[in-house]
Amino acid sequence: MNQRIVSGLAVAGLMAFAGSALADHQAKDVQATIMKVQPEGNQVTVRTADGKEATFAVDQQTYLQIGDSAPWNGKLEDFKEGMRVNILFRGDMADKDQHAILMYPLDR
Repeated sequence: MNQRIVSGLAVAGLMAFAGSALADHQAKDVQATIMKVQPEGNQVTVRTADGKEATFAVDQQTYLQIGDSAPWNGKLEDFKEGMRVNILFRGDMADKDQHAILMYPLDR
């Protein structure tokens, strides 16, 4: 249980940092289910609860958290189809130019 609290605090701190650092870019977040992971193309495709699909660019500047690891220790390969995630991103869901800033699973 303590690991969950520490992990939650780490995510909250990172989101606060990322949010303040990217305030000029109007970062947004979305909760969705992973439909496709493309490590070779540095992309992840998700579907939101309302059925919209979106593809996000993921690169070395994207913070990825898996389990109780520090937010920057995850790899895109750690994320699997069917996994529910929260993604903080730049861009617009309607555009094809979206960049993931932070991604972590909702179900731990």
